[in-house]
Amino acid sequence: MSSRFGKEVSAFSLEGKFLRFELEDGYKRKYLQVGTLEGEYRVKLPKYLRSPMELNLNLGDVVQIFGERKFDYKKIRSN
Repeated sequence: MSSRFGKEVSAFSLEGKFLRFELEDGYKRKYLQVGTLEGEYRVKLPKYLRSPMELNLNLGDVVQIFGERKFDYKKIRSN
């Protein structure tokens, strides 16, 4: 885990069933929705995987995802 200028980056891994793609502008794959025992997660796809030719998934396919989660402390405002 690293922290730099109010931002924290940590590694994560997630395994679950593919639920659907979320589209941007009505046709661009931007996010992947995955269902796990803990709930549903929305994962932003890297640009090289957004092409329909690069990622073929069917509803219910088991997926395993590794990546980095970024958290920006500056976006939190106290009341």
